[in-house]
Amino acid sequence: MAMKAARFQRLATDFQWVHQGIGIFGSLTFFIGSIFFLWKDPLQLVGVWLFIIGSLGMLIGNVGAFIVKYGRHQLDL
Repeated sequence: MAMKAARFQRLATDFQWVHQGIGIFGSLTFFIGSIFFLWKDPLQLVGVWLFIIGSLGMLIGNVGAFIVKYGRHQLDL
């Protein structure tokens, strides 16, 4: 189990740009989805889905950043 966690941590650290890119994409879709809420159908429905996708992207980006930061903290100990 510890080996899987270490492998996942290394993957998140080595490919930091991936989860940062996903986070930026999430923020952008979240923002666009928020703007689409200002109009009625059908843009409102598209806005809901962009909002959901953007939220997931921001979550993935933040989890990746946490893993990298936590991994660096573990290496300093």
